[in-house]
Amino acid sequence: MLTIFYSTMPILVALILGYAVGKSRPQSFPVIAGKLIGPLVWLLLLSIGVEFAEVFKDPATAGRSIYLAAVFSLLTTFGSCLLIYIFFYKSNGQSQSISSTQGKSNFIEPVKECLIAFSMVFIGVLLSSLPFSTGDVLAHLPITDSLLYTLVFFVGIDIVNVQLTTVWRSAKVIIIPVLVIIGSLIGGAAASYISQENLNTSLALSSGFGWFSLSGVLVSSKLGAVYGTVALLTDLFRELLAILLLYLFGHKYARECIGAGGATSLDTTLPIIKQRCESDLIPIALVSGFILTLIAPVLMTFLLSAA
Repeated sequence: MLTIFYSTMPILVALILGYAVGKSRPQSFPVIAGKLIGPLVWLLLLSIGVEFAEVFKDPATAGRSIYLAAVFSLLTTFGSCLLIYIFFYKSNGQSQSISSTQGKSNFIEPVKECLIAFSMVFIGVLLSSLPFSTGDVLAHLPITDSLLYTLVFFVGIDIVNVQLTTVWRSAKVIIIPVLVIIGSLIGGAAASYISQENLNTSLALSSGFGWFSLSGVLVSSKLGAVYGTVALLTDLFRELLAILLLYLFGHKYARECIGAGGATSLDTTLPIIKQRCESDLIPIALVSGFILTLIAPVLMTFLLSAA
């Protein structure tokens, strides 16, 4: 129990402290935090790439990591969408179609972010192979954990701007992130059976909800670079799947697609949700992303402590 407490505490402290700082200066700090989160994520991914370099140098290990990430991302996304579909079965099909003739910029931007994420990891891998032991020096610096806590701190500041008002009181809104959590864990258990991975490890890999910069670092620190790579790729694939689903089915199955977005419905996939879903469903996306952003680091740390 103490292990779980000590593992979870730094994440919680960083998040709560960030939220407190954001509340104290609601006009200035959240704006600054929002601008810094992107570059911090890129630096974190660069650092992750340095640490994960050995995984990518071995084709067999890299192939296994990509295979596991594909299995976990597909099953966790499917589990979440299926539970939401079952729960809202009677209301499905009632959504009005949203025009698909809107600009392409909302599609290009999140895809570009995903490509940048992959690129930063790749650059980190290249840096690790530099001569004169540069890669070794970078790999042994305590950069990644520091960047992670800094990122969580700024996320805490940034979520101060989320306007949720009375939407919290609706059970049908709160149920979305709950079903995402349950569906992801069910999908993770199914992936464990298919891949023959340890159940606790599989559940931990399934609880990032698309927050790839968080999951990669947390899993790597506990289970090593190979599983850290799987976690990172799993959540990157989940984000890409969410983007694809939103464009294909967001007009008819908005709740399911919002659920597929996981924690990213608060940021990366939000522009697409605004484009493809009805406006009265935007609060659902904000609430779902907000709750999953808060729960992901705590749940993942808890599950990793038991792995």
